[in-house]
Amino acid sequence: MQPQVKIHETRQGIKYALFAQQEIISDEIRKNNYWNVYNLEIADIILSERDNCRVIDVGSGMGAFTIPLAVKYLKKHIFDCFEPVPALNAQLNANALLNQLDNVRCHRVGVWDKNEIIDSFIFDLSSMNHGSFALSRDNYVNRNLPIPNETDVFELRTLDDYRFARVGLIKVTVSGTELEVVKGIEKTVEVNELPPLMIESWNVDWNKDRQSEVLELIKKYGYKQVISRRDFIFAFNNENLCKKVEARLNEQRPGSLVVFK
Repeated sequence: MQPQVKIHETRQGIKYALFAQQEIISDEIRKNNYWNVYNLEIADIILSERDNCRVIDVGSGMGAFTIPLAVKYLKKHIFDCFEPVPALNAQLNANALLNQLDNVRCHRVGVWDKNEIIDSFIFDLSSMNHGSFALSRDNYVNRNLPIPNETDVFELRTLDDYRFARVGLIKVTVSGTELEVVKGIEKTVEVNELPPLMIESWNVDWNKDRQSEVLELIKKYGYKQVISRRDFIFAFNNENLCKKVEARLNEQRPGSLVVFK
């Protein structure tokens, strides 16, 4: 049975269909209006300088990254969201509908380094963190998380397979499988002249080698400016934009009160 859902409206008027149970991302939105406001501010800096571009959100979950940005840039940018977990994808669609966002497209697909159909774990929605879903068994083991017993069928595709144009930002939050995603974006970043990247890559011992491979690939693709901060990799091919983002990152302190406008 699916968890109970309640409609929550933030002080800024953004509506979310949130699971009524305690859950880290939902609880943060209920308390402080946004999830990971730091990354929203960085994305805002990037998108404010672009016109009519496409934002790719890999590992969208319920839309905590995309929804507030899509509200702000309703008439300016398109958001393509990728979330393979059925319930979270349904929640993402509901949140786009609640806010009447015709600039959000939701794909129930996992982004990978090849196109294939696989059997993978059914995510336990009773989990306290709905951002912890992983397509790789190793990620559950490395993070000491219980491995789900049931499996479902998932479609995986490379980002290159979509042949997206006018890409202005690629954000990746995929719980430890960012290397597989990055292996499948080479043509996309080449055709789109190296759009900015925001890639979650945990700075922990068991992920160090994979993180290094991600950094090597990004540089191989041609990115000149790379910042590693707060378990994220930010990559640019524009020195001025990189300096603006780095300055904002330097101003931020964990636990400080910041407001995304």
